[in-house]
Amino acid sequence: INVKEIESYKDYGRCVVISNGLIEAYVTVDLGPRIIRFGFIGGQNIMCDNRKAFTPQTNKVYTDYYGEGKKWENFGGHRIWLTTESFPETYTPDDQKVEYTVTEFGAIFEAADDLQNGVKKSLEIKMDCDDANMQITNRIKNITEKEKEFSVWCISVSRDGGTLVIPMNAILNRHIDIMT
Repeated sequence: INVKEIESYKDYGRCVVISNGLIEAYVTVDLGPRIIRFGFIGGQNIMCDNRKAFTPQTNKVYTDYYGEGKKWENFGGHRIWLTTESFPETYTPDDQKVEYTVTEFGAIFEAADDLQNGVKKSLEIKMDCDDANMQITNRIKNITEKEKEFSVWCISVSRDGGTLVIPMNAILNRHIDIMT
C-alpha cells in the first residue's frame, strides 16, 4: 500500500493519496477529512470533487452557534456526519486541518475537535494489497464528561448524475465501534 501526501488537489488543498496499484483514494487534510477522489488509477472519479457546485450556507443561527465568519459548505466527496440531524449542530464546518497517521494498509484521519458538539471525528481507510477493495471506518468519539446520544452517519456525494452503490460486507454490518 502506497500512502503519500500531495500539495494540492483541485481547490481542496493538501491531500493524502492511498493506493494499492489498482485503486486510489484522495483524502483532504487542509479540511475535512473528506474522501474527495476514489476510483481506479487513471480512471473516473466516482466522488463529486466540484466545490463550486455548492453554495456555502450561513445565517445568524449558524454563526451564533459556530462563530462569526463560519459557514457550512458541501465540499462533496465522502464525509462523517453526526445524527440525529439537527441544524446547526450536525452541519459542522469541517474547514480545519486534519491530522493523519499512516498505517500498514492505509491511514487514519482525525478531524479537529468539534468543541461546539463535544465530539471528535475520525476516518480510517484500509486497502487490500492486491484487489480493488477498500474499507472505510467512520468513528465519532464523545470528548465531554456528559453522556451523549448520537450515531455515526456518513454522506457520500457522487459526481453529477452519478449513483453510488456501496456494498457492505457481513462483518462490517455486525461491527459497531462504541467509543467513550
